[in-house]
Amino acid sequence: MITVKYPGKLYLMGEYSILNPGHHALVLSVNRYLTVTITENDKLYIESDHGIIDDEFNGKMPHVEKAITSAFEYLNLKGIKINDKFNMIIESELDEGINKKYGFGSSGVVIVAVIDAVLKFHNVEIDSLTLYKLAVYTQVVLDELSSGGELASSIYGGLILYRRPIFSPKSIGDVEKEWPGLCIKRISYSFQVAVGYTNQGFNSRNFLEKVQHKKKLDINTYQRLMKRADAIVLDFSNNLWDKNKISEYRNWMLEFSSWADIEIETTQLTHLIESALSLGYQAKVSGAGGGDCGIVIDDNIDFDRLALKWNEKDIELLKGVV
Repeated sequence: MITVKYPGKLYLMGEYSILNPGHHALVLSVNRYLTVTITENDKLYIESDHGIIDDEFNGKMPHVEKAITSAFEYLNLKGIKINDKFNMIIESELDEGINKKYGFGSSGVVIVAVIDAVLKFHNVEIDSLTLYKLAVYTQVVLDELSSGGELASSIYGGLILYRRPIFSPKSIGDVEKEWPGLCIKRISYSFQVAVGYTNQGFNSRNFLEKVQHKKKLDINTYQRLMKRADAIVLDFSNNLWDKNKISEYRNWMLEFSSWADIEIETTQLTHLIESALSLGYQAKVSGAGGGDCGIVIDDNIDFDRLALKWNEKDIELLKGVV
């Protein structure tokens, strides 16, 4: 039996800026996990909360299917015989059913965990960088609009400074090439994060498509905004923790939201952030916004006091983020 376990992620800073190759983000792994278990079987059988695959792919779990395909492509590249008959069980703490997602990057973690599990089932061990490249390649095949930061966070763990590569893989062979611009750097710092989930799951693809459209119409403003965002991220990572930078990035996101005509900070998220500010903490949206969650960052958070501030029934405090 093969079992692998990978954590979800939270963006501390760098959302939207990281959509640009060569730009940076700070990403934190959380202590909620996705686990994949593989055992030998006489046919292909895959089970998760999102569906069942029985003997053949059926399109119900595209991230799982493409991750398996990528793993098989890599095995072919290495000349290793493929065993496509196994039992796979996927268990996740990153959401609570299809309609309740926290914004922890569950689809990316699925890709990472499934690829690693399938390769280990074939007695193939790969390093973290190769696993990251295989996961990015899978997202490209899926036509996912992603920076790859959530993949790096799940694989490397902890807090990382991530720079998106100036490269996009086009074939499985590209995983063995150097990717210009890529940087994944672990950062050591002790702090606490509280996550306020709004109970409004959000798919960021619509926002990202709007951003790309506005970018074509006003490239100069877009480039100016991106340059400033990247500078804030680097200043923050070089001077942990200048709390003013958290507020500065929040303000940047509000300006960017207005420019792109997207509602990054919803009424609920604003309530969450302003409540935390009233207690002397720093807070911001984590991720694309529009729903999902906001985060509070501080050296020492009084979770009970914060929970009282977030007393609305539609906001849930998630503790234990590491």
